[in-house]
Amino acid sequence: LPMTSASPLASPAASPPAPVPMSGTAGVAAPRVAPPLGMPGGGTTRRSPSISALLMQCTPSTHKATLRALALAARSEESEAWEKHFGRALILVLDSLSQKEIQGIRETALLCLQELIAGQPDFFKDFAEVVASRLFETYRACDTPAEKHTAAMVDRTLERLLGVIEPSRALEILVPVINAESAPLLQMATRMVSTLLQRMPPSNADVRKAAVFCLVDVYMSLGEQAMPFLVKDLTPSQMKLVTIYIGRQQREREELGQAASFAHGQDGTQSCD
Repeated sequence: LPMTSASPLASPAASPPAPVPMSGTAGVAAPRVAPPLGMPGGGTTRRSPSISALLMQCTPSTHKATLRALALAARSEESEAWEKHFGRALILVLDSLSQKEIQGIRETALLCLQELIAGQPDFFKDFAEVVASRLFETYRACDTPAEKHTAAMVDRTLERLLGVIEPSRALEILVPVINAESAPLLQMATRMVSTLLQRMPPSNADVRKAAVFCLVDVYMSLGEQAMPFLVKDLTPSQMKLVTIYIGRQQREREELGQAASFAHGQDGTQSCD
């Protein structure tokens, strides 16, 4: 029986053949172009430039791009690849922190430094004091409300740095700041010391006591305006200990003041005689 188009056994209509892409020469099919390396369907992934190449190719126009690439390499490259070039990379990053006139360069350098600390912490054991000093300088330079975000980034970077070294060494870095600086850098150092107290094991009594004395010095310098920072960052037991030492320090100063006044009065009496 002849099959009609309505019959379920009828063959479907044949679809027209797909057009063949042609090149400029008639009748010759254009070759299929493979996707670039590193793109979807491209097979292999393009290898990132080496750390040495990144440093050699860094120019003023590629400065921020180089810092971003180094930040990626901090986590993707092994320590062996960094060993020969870490010093040069660190110099580039630290020098970038002082380039306040170039928009966004300090923030990019701080992000790069954070990634280096997280990805290659062992290298900072030889450079902790130098890096901390440059971070303190950058924090001091953030003297306008518009730079509040940059100051917060410095704070986070310094906290990461102090977190990868021994608490006793971190305390040695902070003590000169506490003894010589004023707010707001002093307030930041106070919070860092409070954080160190959280990290110190109970067996490390000498370092814990030194940290408490630092916080006492902060209170003696700032007075009651230091209390909100101490209450916020210390546990109740730590706060109680700091308060005890603050009371002792205040009594010692009062006694010294009274002794000095008495001695001065005695000298005045003798001179009148």
